[in-house]
Amino acid sequence: MCHLNITIKTDQSKVTTYPEYAFLAAVTNQSFQHNNHGEGVYFDAGKCIKSYDKINYSRLIRYIAKSKCIITHQRYATSGFEKRFVHPYEDKDFVFVHNGVISELAQDELSDSFVLFKRLTNAFSNCSGTRHARIIKAIKKTFNKLSGSWSVAIFDKVKKELYYLKNSSPTINFYLGVKKTELYITTSHNNYEFLPIIGELEEYPVNPYIIYRINYEGSTISIKECGKIKEEEYGWTDPSYNTSNRKLIYDLANYSKEPHESIRELLDKYVSPGKKERCELCQNKTTNNLIYSGQQICTDCLEEDPLILDEEKALEDSRRSYV
Repeated sequence: MCHLNITIKTDQSKVTTYPEYAFLAAVTNQSFQHNNHGEGVYFDAGKCIKSYDKINYSRLIRYIAKSKCIITHQRYATSGFEKRFVHPYEDKDFVFVHNGVISELAQDELSDSFVLFKRLTNAFSNCSGTRHARIIKAIKKTFNKLSGSWSVAIFDKVKKELYYLKNSSPTINFYLGVKKTELYITTSHNNYEFLPIIGELEEYPVNPYIIYRINYEGSTISIKECGKIKEEEYGWTDPSYNTSNRKLIYDLANYSKEPHESIRELLDKYVSPGKKERCELCQNKTTNNLIYSGQQICTDCLEEDPLILDEEKALEDSRRSYV
């Protein structure tokens, strides 16, 4: 998984340039050890740098000195392996970094994160209202019921505010200065050991599916909840949910707390009941609105499908490999 390392400070912060440089070098070096498919950094003073290799922050002291918000990303690539897909992504409005994997968004040679960023910016362009309202609408339109794993920071270049959100899968750690003049955000809890370099910071609770708005233009850092994302659904409850047999079954299996559960048990437990319809294959049983390959289908017919039977065997084989 990728790592996010973000530092924020106000004008009232006592953290000076060289301690901040030392801290950035330490946390990004540690994160890059296992996430070495590229690194990128954005300075809110107006500079974005990307590299396949580790960035040398000693050459960027002048940008560290001028910036209140510094966003870094250490990449572990799962799709889109070209340098242009190293984070952060940016346009005239936003800077975007993502940790996680969204398999359904990986398209040919594009990375899932890049497709996600394009969806967000397109949604923002089509929303109306105040700038903040448009951002929240675009975030909800992009992330509501989105499957996979995602931990995302979105920086508004115009208002100089940071938005953060995640689902239940990735880890994130917020550390807020006792005087609320510094904030450090990191994927890795191991980077906690470097906090004394920049002062006394305490852990700040962050919950999944909440949109956080972080403002640092005043004398203290403000972190406010400003929206909620709808959680993803498991199963075929939504006719528009189109995915492969393998992805769906492994999603169900990974979601399950009981490794011995069968496909039928997984379906019975996690597929929500819907409108009762006749199965389009056997015409005998109701389907609870299950959608499979565009058809209303009951669980009995579903389990008789040879592809499903193959997946059941593959699922059992994969479980045995972990014993």
